[in-house]
Amino acid sequence: MVEALGIERSDTNITNRSRQSARSGRSSKFSKYTKASEADDNALTRPQWDYDTDIEVEKSDSVNEYDSNSSARRLYQNACRMYGTIPVSYFLRNSEQAELKLDYHQIGPLGARAIAVALTCNTKILSFSVRDNGIGSEGALAMAEMFTENNYIQAVDFSENDIGKLGSDAIFLMLEENTTLEDVLLEKCCLGNDAIQGMTKALADSQKITNLNLSGNKFSDSQALGQVIAENASLKSLNLSWNQFVNPSILDMLAENVALTRIDLSYNGLTDDALKSLINFLTKNNVVEQLDLSCNRLGPNSAIAIAEGLKANTTLKELALKRNPWLAPGCLVIAKAVVANLELDLDVLDFSDISVCKEFNELNLKETRPNMKVIIGGTFVERKKKKPKMDPMTMLKTYMEQQNLRLVDFFNKLDTDGSMSLSREEFKSGIQMAGIPMTENEIELLLDVLDKDGDNEINYRCLND
Repeated sequence: MVEALGIERSDTNITNRSRQSARSGRSSKFSKYTKASEADDNALTRPQWDYDTDIEVEKSDSVNEYDSNSSARRLYQNACRMYGTIPVSYFLRNSEQAELKLDYHQIGPLGARAIAVALTCNTKILSFSVRDNGIGSEGALAMAEMFTENNYIQAVDFSENDIGKLGSDAIFLMLEENTTLEDVLLEKCCLGNDAIQGMTKALADSQKITNLNLSGNKFSDSQALGQVIAENASLKSLNLSWNQFVNPSILDMLAENVALTRIDLSYNGLTDDALKSLINFLTKNNVVEQLDLSCNRLGPNSAIAIAEGLKANTTLKELALKRNPWLAPGCLVIAKAVVANLELDLDVLDFSDISVCKEFNELNLKETRPNMKVIIGGTFVERKKKKPKMDPMTMLKTYMEQQNLRLVDFFNKLDTDGSMSLSREEFKSGIQMAGIPMTENEIELLLDVLDKDGDNEINYRCLND
């Protein structure tokens, strides 16, 4: 690919023989993906240099400004000419920086090909991002081929590109032989369960990848992906948020992993079906330090299960549980478990957007756990009935006297069926219909006085007395 442009690579550490060997091995390994993407080549239009667009101005300026002896820049410019795509001036300006973020530049599949050619021999860039560039599966394939030769870049971000199964398979095939990539971000890449098989060997054998982000995809096969992750020994951070792992077996699988220290399972729709799995994970796993279970559908029973698991856990440092529907009682039972476990040294306990109760505040977490940051959504305060200026019964009697009425007559008027009793609702309606000047709160207090036995019935004898 490089020699086709007539430019010698600047990396003197890689000999012609090693390049040829890498290229021949790569060709056979990626051949099935290349053939699969050939159909896309014919559909892609290659823009000409005389397009009347804002990008054209950026391109023409960049060619003059960066027409230097830098082989990497000339390599990129020639690759753009070959593929008929416009150079990105940002790439030309920053191709020798340690971090290159080409996010949101709309480079497309052909632009990705040109950049892949230039990066093949780049020895400066350590972190590379092409987030949201529409590179598609063809662009992902070109990048994957590049990474089989570039052994300098340590972090790559392909997020928000619709690379699909074809692109994912190519990337993980590349990861089987790449020895430098540590951070791989594939957030919102339209990946589903059909992409899991292609990940298996790379993740099972990986000794280098420490951070993997698969957030915002369509994974739901907890057993299959969980098994792949369980066998990995290099991953330290795993983000599976915004997927569809409703099946709690994902927790059982992750509990087997001996390397992960950070797991994000937020926004997955986990429910109270995960009770046993939650207890199993928190009691069995002694490695994870950061766990995010926020924004699932974990109810009060799940809160009890988490509390049970926390009684035996000694490694967690940060626990995020925000926006789960267990309300104040759930927060209380979990907080009590944290206080009771003296061997658990939590730094952060996150109950964001969940209101806690008065009893939660009475735990005095600031004193019992002064180094722990507790985040809550406020304190739920039960509304108390306001005490009226005058006793409601006295108010009723005073009104009756002013109207020259007896309480018993008032009661008989409301007791249309002669049962000598009224329900609370019937009595309340009668007070309101009679126009007696009492507030809702005062009527409720009066009913509490009249309904002495709490059976929601006010009998005639009670009122007559």
